[in-house]
Amino acid sequence: MHFIYGFPYFTASSLKGIASDYAIFFEDKKEESKEYIAVFGNQQQEGKVIFFDALPENESDIFDVGVMTPHHQKYYSGEAWPGDYFSPTPIPFLTIKKGVKFVIPIVSRDNDAFKNAKRWLEGALKKIGAGAKTSVGYGVFKVE
Repeated sequence: MHFIYGFPYFTASSLKGIASDYAIFFEDKKEESKEYIAVFGNQQQEGKVIFFDALPENESDIFDVGVMTPHHQKYYSGEAWPGDYFSPTPIPFLTIKKGVKFVIPIVSRDNDAFKNAKRWLEGALKKIGAGAKTSVGYGVFKVE
């Protein structure tokens, strides 16, 4: 959530980070490779691609409520062993509705670097996801 305006967004640095992870772990790019350095840079050369914050395209009706229900809360807090006699405790949390579109701008004067950055970011959003709880399906994107 944006700390001043209160809307959901993904920071440019987190998008750049997941794109970098995708390049390294899914396309086997080395941090010393020419393509990787062209996009992200290194200590000797700045990257040729600029990532911007991702903002929601819609202005309203973008929030939903998710619920997680720990069944063994006393076990998780170290108070007791797990047992089926404990009552589950529903905990609601704020989510972004499925189908909310985000605008994710990236720019570069180098066409090859731009194409690599775009491919890596799209791959990252589809396979890695962004934000919290990606292991249970939140934050995984459909790229248009």
